[in-house]
Formats: sequence, structure tokens, C-alpha cells
Amino acid sequence: MKKIYLVRHCEATGQLADAQLTEVGFKQAEQLAEFLTKLKISHLKSSTFTRAIQTIEPFSQAIGLTIATDDRLIERDLGLGIVDDWFDKFSPTFVDLDLKYGEGESSYEAQKRILAVIDESETGTLLVSHGNLIALALMHFGDADGFTYWQELTNPDVFELMIDRDVTTINRIWL
Repeated sequence: MKKIYLVRHCEATGQLADAQLTEVGFKQAEQLAEFLTKLKISHLKSSTFTRAIQTIEPFSQAIGLTIATDDRLIERDLGLGIVDDWFDKFSPTFVDLDLKYGEGESSYEAQKRILAVIDESETGTLLVSHGNLIALALMHFGDADGFTYWQELTNPDVFELMIDRDVTTINRIWL
């Protein structure tokens, strides 16, 4: 059985790749580090986005593990730019996984990215990513729709995936 951890980044100042954690987010990262020390984690992989790296840095420093970055863990680009009605355009992408806007990425394409990282990861790997990608991964393994998963995510959030051949058990372990 393989055990993988999915972590959503802490509270951030925005959605751009260089958006940093807020003051609250930095405190959350410290709390997260303390929480994660109780788990058997042997590998760290993170989105290249600043907020994801800053989320896991305190834990990395506390246990002496290097953070490997992976572009496949970055947030999904919806292809919408900055628009007021993004939420109305976002929710249908969890029903029609092939729906995409302009040069953006479909849910299916984004889901394929994160599932490849999960598949390649060794047991004890912790993956730091973003809400949309994590919701798509949970949707693949779970029985709820991805939009529901996305709406229920917190910053931060932690999920344990226990993968045994074709059966994956999801445990939300962040309290």
C-alpha cells in the first residue's frame, strides 16, 4: 500500500504565481509544520508557485528535507484572465471535464497532471498544490463531485491517500 499526502497551500495574498502567504498564512504554515512532524514523510514535492513553497518551508527546515518543485502541481489556468463572473464559469468545468476557455486548461488536462505526480510518487511523499488540482484528484479517487470538494477545502488542508492497487481511501486529516 502506498500512502501519499496532499496539502493545499496556506492563506495567500492572491492567485498569481508569485503571490505570497499573508501574515495569517505564515502562522498557518508554522502550525502545519508542527502537525506534519507527526507523520512519516520522506519526500516533499511542491508547486513552483510562491505560496505553495512558503507553505511547506517551515516543515522542510524543521525535518531537514529538501523541497523538490514540480510544474505539474501548479494551479490550473482557466484561461479566463481577470473576470467578475469567474465563479459562474468555474463550476461547470467540474461537470464537463473537457470544458475549457480560450487557451486555458480543461479539468481533465489538469487532473491528468496531478494524477501522474501521485502515480509516480513513493509512499511517504507529501505534495503541496492548489485547491483546484487537489479537488480534481479527490474527485478521481472519491465519490463526491470535484466542485463540492473544492468548496469544502480550507487553507491549509491535508489529505491522506492510501492507495492499494485499484482502491484508494481518502482521509482528511487536517483539523
